Amino acid sequence: MPALSDPFSPSQLPQSLLPPAEALRQSPLIADLLALSGFRTLMARDGTPVNIARMMFDRPYAYERIAVAHGSADAALQRAALQLFGLYLATDPDMH
Repeated sequence: MPALSDPFSPSQLPQSLLPPAEALRQSPLIADLLALSGFRTLMARDGTPVNIARMMFDRPYAYERIAVAHGSADAALQRAALQLFGLYLATDPDMH
């Protein structure tokens, strides 16, 4: 079996073909790590796992976790869910 030729490197591409670095960087939906970590702690106490990275970048996942929290019997978790929901709504382009 013949070996592959030279390995590919993106640095070999002309700069005009590459998108600007800021176009490749995804912005978080919310960046309030204190609120997210508190939410995760309350959810864990209630028996439901939460992935903070997904909460920061995956709006459907975040809304699903918030809905689960809002349906909990834990009043503190319900309040945290409402607080987070407000933060997500503030960054939702479909709501403006």
